[in-house]
Amino acid sequence: MIYFDNASTTKMDRSAIEVMNKSFSQYFANPSSLHSLGFEVEKKIRKSRESFAKFLNIKPEQVYFTPSGTLSNNAVIQSAIKNNPKGNIIIGAIEHASLINLYKNIDYDIRVCPVDEWGYTDEKKLVELIDENTCLVSIIHVSNELGVINDINTLSKICKEKNPNLSFHSDGVQAFKKIDINLAGVDYYTFSSHKINGPKGIAGLYIKNPKTFNPLYFGGGQEKGLFSGTENTYAIFAFEKALELDNNFDKVLELNQYLRRELAKIEGTKILSSEKNVSPYILNVCFEGIGAEILLHYLEMDQVYISTGSACSKGVKSKVLHELGLKDKDIDGCVRLSFDRNSSLEEGQKFIEILKNRLDMIRGILNR
Repeated sequence: MIYFDNASTTKMDRSAIEVMNKSFSQYFANPSSLHSLGFEVEKKIRKSRESFAKFLNIKPEQVYFTPSGTLSNNAVIQSAIKNNPKGNIIIGAIEHASLINLYKNIDYDIRVCPVDEWGYTDEKKLVELIDENTCLVSIIHVSNELGVINDINTLSKICKEKNPNLSFHSDGVQAFKKIDINLAGVDYYTFSSHKINGPKGIAGLYIKNPKTFNPLYFGGGQEKGLFSGTENTYAIFAFEKALELDNNFDKVLELNQYLRRELAKIEGTKILSSEKNVSPYILNVCFEGIGAEILLHYLEMDQVYISTGSACSKGVKSKVLHELGLKDKDIDGCVRLSFDRNSSLEEGQKFIEILKNRLDMIRGILNR
């Protein structure tokens, strides 16, 4: 099996599974309980929080565990709206569905900043959109479809030069544990477990100043009242274990560069992911005259698994690719290859061999 759909989700690492299984029987108590079993679990959560804080070079009290990256993103937006009911928010044009679809479904002044032909945020347009009522700017760190990396500290700086009172948020789900992260100029940062070989159902949110944050919902006061609900302790501990894994960056970069070279040799192929300032874990490529869904299912016959774009937009033409100026007929042939720490050059070589055979087969059928 060749699994190149890791931007959708990664396979949980065995070491994280072992930690989770152990927790089911050994650390099952409610951390809010007053007895010693509960206190032991509370101590382990504190240790996990410290591990994430150390990794991100922030304070433990700025780390909050949430059920998903989607909830983290939504919570940041909703908190800003509660604090500034007559303000406005700016988001990037190629944000994850958890931000794009939120913007479509709430009655608030949300402005969308365009991107250039590669998917990078248009800095000039971003500054032009900001005014004295802008309370929040949210720009994705690494595009989940293209892999382009936004310089979030530079973007935050130019935004705050225009309006010093605004806050800056970045969705770092595809960046976390995969590229270098510096949160010096960032006020909120979203990260997730199941993109780094940890379990689903657990994510995190960096909040620079928790005192200004409004809860999305209310309950028993867990996570200092910002994200109430009994903590998913098993997942937190497994998430911490996944944090320890090597991302094998150099190996993934070698795979990405090999695929770029070989794909460029295939007639009618166009690579959409930029060559510069891009995550090697994501590679978007289009095949002229080939339906991406048809190709996906043909590859599946050979136990090769890829995607046509974000798993959160299943069955819908990619808005991200539309933002690059591509037409529907071009988007129809685009697929996303995405890798994790386990992806290998050998898999890439086998993938190219299978891909060429399947493309020839499909084109042969279409040209009859």
